[in-house]
Amino acid sequence: MDYVSSVNPLDEVVEQDGARVMIAPMAQMFLIGTEIDYETSLLEAKFTFRNPNVAEACGCGESIKFKDATTA
Repeated sequence: MDYVSSVNPLDEVVEQDGARVMIAPMAQMFLIGTEIDYETSLLEAKFTFRNPNVAEACGCGESIKFKDATTA
C-alpha cells in the first residue's frame, strides 16, 4: 500500500465510509473477494486484508498461496 496523489485511469477505485482505495491493474486479480479493514488496538493500528481465496500465508505477509480453482 502507498499513498497516491492521482488516479491511474486503469485503477479500480473503491469508496466506502469516506475511505477511497485505488487498486492497480496488476493487483486486481489477486484481490477479488478481499475484505479490507482498518483495526486499532492498544498497541497498533493497521490495515487488515481477509481474502477467502488464500490457502496459506507467511507471517510477514509478503508471500501467499492461493487455493486451487477446483477447491475454491
